[in-house]
Amino acid sequence: MSGEWYYAENGSRVGPISFDDVAGRIRNAVEKAHLVWTQGMEKWSDARELPAFAELFRSLPPPLPSYVDPSHQAARLVPPQLPQQGVLAGAASQARTSALLHPWRRYFARQFDIVLFVFCASFAIGILFPTLVPEGHSGGSDQVFGLLLLIAYIPIEGFLLNAFGTTFGKALYGIKVIKNDGAIAWRAATLRSFYVWLRGLGVGIPIVTLFTLVNAYNKLKANGATTWDSQLGWTITHSEIGAARWLGVAASWIAIVGVWVVLISLGSR
Repeated sequence: MSGEWYYAENGSRVGPISFDDVAGRIRNAVEKAHLVWTQGMEKWSDARELPAFAELFRSLPPPLPSYVDPSHQAARLVPPQLPQQGVLAGAASQARTSALLHPWRRYFARQFDIVLFVFCASFAIGILFPTLVPEGHSGGSDQVFGLLLLIAYIPIEGFLLNAFGTTFGKALYGIKVIKNDGAIAWRAATLRSFYVWLRGLGVGIPIVTLFTLVNAYNKLKANGATTWDSQLGWTITHSEIGAARWLGVAASWIAIVGVWVVLISLGSR
């Protein structure tokens, strides 16, 4: 199969590349959706729907070395724009998702998870081990206590991803994480959470967190994925959020912040 092809990767257009190059990308992740385009096609289509790629989904021989015919280098065809909305498929069928990266939605989903965990953990520790909770809201003790809780959340998030493929905050914001090579193991999920804590949250130190968050944001916008997701092989999907879901998000934040404020006011009396 000759000709120049274009391939959609993380919301960006790759190409022109050869048919063999496209086939190699498909073989490396045959369970995913692969949007392609070449001359004569009206729009981007999933390779699974095209007869030219049918054999790739029936049997998986070793990938051929990529080759581009020099005779096709002269004329470069411009494909249509990538669709703004796409379907990202993993091992299980996923709901319709947006091709946008949604960095702020991901940020607030994680903040909700952290606030919820700190609230629940502090309450439980205060009941079971009251001597471990800092008294009088001393600055240094509170900060150390908060850093320890942030570390403790790493294996908890690993468990949630392993068991449900999402967390409370991610589910609230319509976010789901998919391990590209199959089921989510607790060890792999915990390792991802560790990298987020280290590279994204800067281990929870405020001034460090500012720089790591900015760096992670820039990497996400430039590459279509964070450094930890690219390294570990994770895909993040974002479901469309309607008015009802946004109301639920607002209500959840109001509820958790309201309860937190009430408990702090009671404890200060």
